[in-house]
Amino acid sequence: MELRRIFQEINFTNRYEKICESSVEFEKIMSGNNVSLYKEVFDLLEIKYKYNSNGSFFSITDKKEDIALNLHLVLKGGIIETFLFIKENGVQKKGIDRFDFIPEELNLPFNREKYNLPRYSSKQELISMLSQIFNIYNDLKEKILNY
Repeated sequence: MELRRIFQEINFTNRYEKICESSVEFEKIMSGNNVSLYKEVFDLLEIKYKYNSNGSFFSITDKKEDIALNLHLVLKGGIIETFLFIKENGVQKKGIDRFDFIPEELNLPFNREKYNLPRYSSKQELISMLSQIFNIYNDLKEKILNY
């Protein structure tokens, strides 16, 4: 599976940069860990998820034959930390982990200092950012599971 090509085809880097560009300043981010709000947003976006209270993250899993995709979202203090895990035949693909590290690992142009973790200050901003992240994930899922 040629992951670099797949990430290029879906325009991953530019799409993730756009999400980060819409981020608010640190001084304006939503504070706290409002799990009920996060669950409400996931339900609104019609996302099937599991909440892991031990690790305080949301997980979305998709599988087809010997390939599994796992999207983990850590939502705390107005910051979205997004992780993608891809397993083929039970083996984790190297270089695929937190969204802002993926371009670097795949040798794609990306300024991680400028575009790292999206930040939100309101429910509406959270909905918008998560919607875009799920669109990226769905495009990856389509390409990878049908590779």
